[in-house]
Amino acid sequence: MKVTSEGERFRVENGRGETLLLTHDELQSLLQHAQEILNRPTSRRPGSPRPVPTMSDVRVSAATDIHRTVALLIVRRGDGQEIAYELPPDTARAIRDGLTEALELIASSKPSRQ
Repeated sequence: MKVTSEGERFRVENGRGETLLLTHDELQSLLQHAQEILNRPTSRRPGSPRPVPTMSDVRVSAATDIHRTVALLIVRRGDGQEIAYELPPDTARAIRDGLTEALELIASSKPSRQ
């Protein structure tokens, strides 16, 4: 992985030719999340998704761009950092459906008090 400075942004390149262009705050957030992930013990089945860090002091909101062509997922951390993701409608629907399914599973697996 290679990180280079380009003015007020940072170019992050992996070994496959894929590139991200990040602001200072986005790069800092990425590094913090990476460190949290690396510090977590993992016990997962082969092929299962990797766990991601849990952020307890966070606010999430959704909006659309000015042209109403993409959904915006905006994550604001308690320390003031903010990151916004542009999501095509199909991706936004897939996230909505996946979250709905996960929440239904959580609700149905709550132990009943006896």
